[in-house]
Amino acid sequence: MKWVAIVHSYFIIFDKTIMKKLLYILLVITFIGCSDSSENEVENISIVGTWYEIKTEDYENNVLDNVENTKELQVNGCRSYFDLNSDGSLEIVSPFNDCSGFDGQQFGTWELINNSNILSLGYNSGTFEWEIIVLDEDNLTIKYEEGTLKDIMYFEKNY
Repeated sequence: MKWVAIVHSYFIIFDKTIMKKLLYILLVITFIGCSDSSENEVENISIVGTWYEIKTEDYENNVLDNVENTKELQVNGCRSYFDLNSDGSLEIVSPFNDCSGFDGQQFGTWELINNSNILSLGYNSGTFEWEIIVLDEDNLTIKYEEGTLKDIMYFEKNY
């Protein structure tokens, strides 16, 4: 009788060990098999290209101070944009709304800091860090903060 109890206890422990391992394997397979494919797609989206400004929201002390709907203002086909080239070079262009010339044009460099969501831009004798909030194939939203001022800028990609 004692031998049967020992054997029975061994099988219970053995069964629990096997069940834990099987449960662990099942969970691993579930997480791997059900991983969100959009996560992999985001990593493959390139920030390289020409990004046209849609609008800018200006905040002071986290209170919305101004919204500039750039896309609506620049209706003559001239739009503010920045161009991130694959060689790390950068061009920022701000035309006059009537397309009569450039309000500003700057050249510089860009890089993603440690492949993160921080876009570092070097131009006009300075370095500026923009936080990427949204990046997909067609849209880019960035945040720039300096002291109590914050800008949220919305862009769309030109193919």
